[in-house]
Amino acid sequence: MNIKRYEYLIKRYNFKILIPKIKQTLEKKKILKILPEFDGWIIGDDTADQKVLEKGSQGNLKAIVKWGIGIDKIDVKSTKKLKIKFTNTPNMFGEEVSNVAICYLLGIATNCFIIDKKLRNNVWHKPSGTSLENKILGIIGFGDIGKKICKKALSLKMKIKVWDPKISSKVSNKKVKFLKKWPLGLKDCDYLIFSSSLNSKNNHMFNKKIFKNLKKGVSIINISRGELINELDLIKGLNKGIIKSAALDVFETEPLPNNSKLRKYQNCILGSHNSSNTIEAVDKVSIKSLQIMNKFLK
Repeated sequence: MNIKRYEYLIKRYNFKILIPKIKQTLEKKKILKILPEFDGWIIGDDTADQKVLEKGSQGNLKAIVKWGIGIDKIDVKSTKKLKIKFTNTPNMFGEEVSNVAICYLLGIATNCFIIDKKLRNNVWHKPSGTSLENKILGIIGFGDIGKKICKKALSLKMKIKVWDPKISSKVSNKKVKFLKKWPLGLKDCDYLIFSSSLNSKNNHMFNKKIFKNLKKGVSIINISRGELINELDLIKGLNKGIIKSAALDVFETEPLPNNSKLRKYQNCILGSHNSSNTIEAVDKVSIKSLQIMNKFLK
């Protein structure tokens, strides 16, 4: 993010800001040290647990804005208890993240990522791909991103199944089958895309226990939260051929460790938790976050 793009707002709101240098998240030790100095915190994927929030409230902290959607690393109950104003910025990245999900889906189906790697090593590789028409796509999580993935997959003439415990009985679509109980109904899915928020109930919802529910040769895509998938079990599934391939923009540990076994699989597409990162989307969310923070601190 180029902070100079928002200098006009920062000056208008009379903010004094600090932007720490990070790879993905700021170390908790560093957060505890600097947070009490600040009235507001625009938070990315950093940890804001009870200890962190108490430390902040003992100083100047009055407001937190989550830059983006996921609030799984924020102790929302503690923000209320400590009277720290809090909100996230929902419905901001649906198009961008769903585009990457479909990119991964097409990449797996066509093998274009593997072809690119081979060609760069002077190998004229011509593997057979798979047509997507009439294939069954399972979407786990039907929020803004899940809905947009569904819409785009339908344009590819795929058949859709959706798992989401919050789906209303009023939701109706002849081309989409809605399911509430996971993992029932997985057996005929050719692809699975995880677009669910993370909570205590769905941590490691994809694990070796559900292998018996899977169609052999299924492909897994995750553009949501790494902890939805047990990576060790995913690797077991890849080794056994139960899982044909995977495309992961998120991981249990980020950045992905250098010794991660996932790195050795040519049939896996690995991302850098970057699916929402477009110039336009970042601009929109950054402006929104600053506007909300100004209202909170007035």
